[in-house]
Amino acid sequence: MSELRILHTADVHLGTPFKQLSAQLPADFAGAVRASSEGALKRIVDLAIERAVDVVTIAGDLFDDTDAPVSVQYEVSRQFRRLHAAAIRVVLTHGNHDPVGHDNLFPWPENVHVLGDGGDTPVCTNLVLPIRGWRVQFSGFSYTARELYGSQLSLFKRESDVDVAIALYHGQIGQTSTRHAPYAAASVADVIERRDFDVWALGHVHQHQVLHENVPLVAYPGAPQGRDSSETGPHGVLLISVDTTRRATYEFLPTSVVEWHRFDVDVTEYTDLDAVWQAVHRRFTELGSVQHALVHLHLFGQTPLHQELADENTHGWLQQAIFDEAFSAWIFRFTSACEPEVDLSVWENSDGYIGELLGLLNELEAGSHEDIDMILSQLPAGEREFVQEIMQSPSAKVSIMKQSRQILLNMMKLQNND
Repeated sequence: MSELRILHTADVHLGTPFKQLSAQLPADFAGAVRASSEGALKRIVDLAIERAVDVVTIAGDLFDDTDAPVSVQYEVSRQFRRLHAAAIRVVLTHGNHDPVGHDNLFPWPENVHVLGDGGDTPVCTNLVLPIRGWRVQFSGFSYTARELYGSQLSLFKRESDVDVAIALYHGQIGQTSTRHAPYAAASVADVIERRDFDVWALGHVHQHQVLHENVPLVAYPGAPQGRDSSETGPHGVLLISVDTTRRATYEFLPTSVVEWHRFDVDVTEYTDLDAVWQAVHRRFTELGSVQHALVHLHLFGQTPLHQELADENTHGWLQQAIFDEAFSAWIFRFTSACEPEVDLSVWENSDGYIGELLGLLNELEAGSHEDIDMILSQLPAGEREFVQEIMQSPSAKVSIMKQSRQILLNMMKLQNND
């Protein structure tokens, strides 16, 4: 037996509409955005062929809707035929966006296998394939409607005579996100207990997450293409390798055609616009070789340039400077929270409640992780995870504290004006 290689993806959402956003973009960016999900599918197939994988698995939501445009359905059929020509199988399930019940206008080739597409209620199908001397079981259920609540783990049964068992599961495992409905929800602990399956190849949550690395491997690949500004950074797929000991390892491979980013740039004490541009430039160099980037650029800080940076023309000259430097990036949103310079020490040393609040911020910034965790524990789960992710970066922590002080001073000025 040689190593089993699986390229796993989910939530491709082919046919995702970007009409409103693409209308605001230059022609080349608009075309890239509109075709981004189809472009991600092509990259998935390219990677599958380049890496000579045995199977491509898709855990739900291949399409964004059951009534996908004809051009999208043709592209899926075309890419599946490429995999068929390369002797690569496809195993997929239907998710909440593309539940069973519609016909493919372009029939899929025989290398494509759909799990759990029979009946009016979810059923789990076992498919056993001979691959590289292995008997490999693929198990999964398909959505029969747009909503499905409750754990579906009990549907999964391992066959007695297989070497490896791979489970495809489209649903929320653990408290992974509040952005997605808790369909087919189950706890991480309950999934890990199902060691009869070697890999739980997940779908539904759009950010890449590995929930358990040992047997079983439990992982979300994330959407291969970010759908909106909340899905920032590179997106991709998982290359999963299973050795003869049933141990699964993984590699994240980027596939996104368009990347969303948010850059917060501190311009405190800058006195000329060239210095502002240099600070913005440094952030945009982080994009590296990204083909197309859509950026929310946010300026903040205390600077004598606060009025100039709030001017509506600032967006325009920054965008032109970005193009002049040959960055393939478009500022789809520009915001400025810059304020006049204020001597914080005067306020911090005051005897009133303002001084006390600023003192508390200083203590929090210098405090222990336990102090921060105690405050974060009072936030809703989704907001807590978002803040915790940001706070992992020391520079982001400093940025948050500076903006917090600035917001506090703004509130004070408003109250004094009242």
